[in-house]
Amino acid sequence: MTKTIWIDLDNSPHVPLFIPIVKELELRSQKVIITARDYAQTIALLKKTNLTFTTIGKHYGKNKLLKLLGLFIRAYQLYRFIKKHKVHASICHGSRSQTICSWFMRIPLFCGLDYEHTESIIFSRLSTKLWIPEGISEEGIKAIGAKKNKLIKYPGYKEELYLKDFVADPDFLDKHNIPRNLILVILRPPATQANYHDEQSEALLMELIKFLKSNPNVYSICLPRTQLQNQQLQQLVSANFFIPLDVVDGMNAAYYSDLVISGGGTMNREAALLGTPVYSIFSGKLGSLDAYMQKTGLIKFIHNINDIGKIEIKKKNSAHKHVINYQLTQFLVNELLSLTKPD
Repeated sequence: MTKTIWIDLDNSPHVPLFIPIVKELELRSQKVIITARDYAQTIALLKKTNLTFTTIGKHYGKNKLLKLLGLFIRAYQLYRFIKKHKVHASICHGSRSQTICSWFMRIPLFCGLDYEHTESIIFSRLSTKLWIPEGISEEGIKAIGAKKNKLIKYPGYKEELYLKDFVADPDFLDKHNIPRNLILVILRPPATQANYHDEQSEALLMELIKFLKSNPNVYSICLPRTQLQNQQLQQLVSANFFIPLDVVDGMNAAYYSDLVISGGGTMNREAALLGTPVYSIFSGKLGSLDAYMQKTGLIKFIHNINDIGKIEIKKKNSAHKHVINYQLTQFLVNELLSLTKPD
């Protein structure tokens, strides 16, 4: 029987993340409704797909009071839209507004989390089930605060949902006029508006940019997260430090780069799983997954300005690629459909 599944995308990484889930649901003759928040590159990335979506709401900035107000405003906006549809279940990866709306409308919600040190009380209390990686430790599970019968654990990393379908664009370097003789470094700044943001990351970023620009053998591409961040960093553009005008495909950037340095989790994991050396400048509380990747050598951490000199600037050798879990999409969709409420 056909069910209607509501997916909410409230940040850029959610676009590639949910494409395989949408495809799998449609293969099973399920109806999909997609809503998206106008934040970072979410809408621009969606426009590059053939997905049908409705833009609802925006980000309200760094101010905590405005952020809280914006959370409930968007939840209400989602309610106004979704009440016109008969939804059987909803799914997201950390969308607070959808979580509140689904709870209020008594729609079963399958919510993903992979970082235990964010403000998770909304998810742990209001979600029907939480899908989390097996790699999150027992301490991490306690930090999330959800009852164990709410947890659905999956093997590996959420990025494997879409990396299994990744095919590198052979023209990527030429499309972006990237010189092949230089060491390509992809730089992703910290998420300055995230709940887990730490001010130290920004100071570290500025020193890191100086370090990269001082090396004539390096060509750096900086991928700002927001328009404001883009405007703040544009003044630093030089012959070997470039900020693209258009949205750049992050997976191709990670694949072709010799080195990725990022202040967040998604691009770090994408690059590491694709076999590219990764340095993280995230200075917030270390999550279980990143701790595991650090332990296995997939990610190295730059904790302060003194650590910058430890970065190995060199061409990438034949790298080890992670073995991708090809069954993850089917596993999650099976769990999602098991939650659907009857007609």
